[in-house]
Amino acid sequence: MILVQAVFWFVLALLLACVEIESEGKYGWAQRMPTWYRTKGIPAKIFGFLLGKKPLTGYHLFLISFVFVMFHMPFVVQMHWSIFQELVCIALLISWWILEDFAWFILNPYYGIKNFKKSNIWWHGRECWVFGLIPIDYIHGLAASLILVCIAGLLENVGLIVKHFQILGWWVLFLMITIVSAPLYRRWYFKMREDDDRKNIGL
Repeated sequence: MILVQAVFWFVLALLLACVEIESEGKYGWAQRMPTWYRTKGIPAKIFGFLLGKKPLTGYHLFLISFVFVMFHMPFVVQMHWSIFQELVCIALLISWWILEDFAWFILNPYYGIKNFKKSNIWWHGRECWVFGLIPIDYIHGLAASLILVCIAGLLENVGLIVKHFQILGWWVLFLMITIVSAPLYRRWYFKMREDDDRKNIGL
């Protein structure tokens, strides 16, 4: 059951990463999308504080809200809600966002592991990087995720902690496989752009 859940959430992360790659291309953080940007005001300040000084955009507001609701679907269809289960849900969600964000760089033909550097990523370049390798908000997010699941596990069921670590472990394995196979996706990405049928429908 844990493996099934790990696979499900991982596939969802890859699919959303691909959706974002199709939408943004090499211009990350909705740089050239028809959305609004905010750096001033209380919501934008809170958002920037939590996400490494990144600007708040309409695109990310609705995307994050959509995923937040999706992660709560199990409570609607079968799971009994409790404050402890909510902590586990939020913990998994935070870790999942890190997974999805990193998958975007792995798969994106304009980035990849070689270009995953502070100097190449302006929206992550506004924050510190640990040893120049990892954005600090990845570390903060992972720490927050582990703290939340440990609180839930220690107060309700230690098995929740074990399950969380098992899912993270599977994700690390899946990420390694994704890194190795990413060139296939990148080739397909450019292959699909060699021709375009919009001209055939009068656009």
